[in-house]
Amino acid sequence: MFFKTLDVRNILLFLTLAGFPACHALAHEADLQNSKDHIFSTGEKIHITVLNEDDLTKNYEIDDAGMILMPLLGKVHVAGLRPSKVEMFLTQYLQDGYILHPVISVNAPSVPPLQSRSFYILGEVENPGRYTIPEDNLNLLNAVALAGGFTYRANKEEFEIMRNKGEQKHHTKNNSAKAALRPGDLIIVRERFF
Repeated sequence: MFFKTLDVRNILLFLTLAGFPACHALAHEADLQNSKDHIFSTGEKIHITVLNEDDLTKNYEIDDAGMILMPLLGKVHVAGLRPSKVEMFLTQYLQDGYILHPVISVNAPSVPPLQSRSFYILGEVENPGRYTIPEDNLNLLNAVALAGGFTYRANKEEFEIMRNKGEQKHHTKNNSAKAALRPGDLIIVRERFF
């Protein structure tokens, strides 16, 4: 009886280990597809490779305006675009007097999982809590709408945003409802004074 159990265990172990590389390959393939389908947004990093151009090949951070700053080209708008569209634009820009036949590859160094693309909204909104930033950019006013809108006591003119930057947390009072959100942001809608 012991040998039969041992044989079954060995067979199960073998089948599990034999299937692991296939599962890993499928997960890697899904990551590649997610990277190609990814839409860049503010606060993310974008990796650009320009063949034989070490000065241009690196990770760039997308600023609040949706731009990256590249040598030779200056500011280039990439937020809201997929990697293939950014490749096409950069190829066109670099062919205009900089590089004869540029070969460019663009991808997200790591497409964040859905859970890490969340933000928090507290205070004078109908449904405070955690929400997920959709693929396209989200601004403060959209965040309030996701949370069910303002309560009647809400100060609709001023929001407080707490944002992690490295090891520090930054507090910002922002009067612009169009300010872009980043993953991990905490928005506080205060009560207005009557």
